[in-house]
Amino acid sequence: MKRLFVFAILFIDSCKNKPVTCRDRVEQTVKTIIDADNRADIKTVLSCYEEKAVLMPPGKTPIEGIHAIDSNYQSIFSNAALKLKTDVEDVIVNGNDAVAYGTNTGSVLIKKDLSTKNVNSKYMMLLKKNKANEWKITRLIWNDN
Repeated sequence: MKRLFVFAILFIDSCKNKPVTCRDRVEQTVKTIIDADNRADIKTVLSCYEEKAVLMPPGKTPIEGIHAIDSNYQSIFSNAALKLKTDVEDVIVNGNDAVAYGTNTGSVLIKKDLSTKNVNSKYMMLLKKNKANEWKITRLIWNDN
């Protein structure tokens, strides 16, 4: 009976830890991309996306695929310096799929005229776990608060 009780406790703990681990990994992906945005680190930014990912920026047509996403970030980083902070409000994991949402605050320095634009936006990010057990962004949409 003692062995069954110990097994039950270990099983329950392992079940509790699995979603937390996935949630933590998803949250880390969100924080990694924001940190890379702040450093204008295009290689790290692109590593957070799936090949067929889609960005859905406010007021613009969707940006589809890693090559278009690369061009978009190259343009952003050559024209602006980002200083963002993310707050992950929640992460929902369902198997190999996840949704993360929250807010971003901070500022964008426009290099051309050194003007600053304040950022206060909300986002929703869809992610998928790949065969290498990495969470990659498949869709990202955001808009101003």
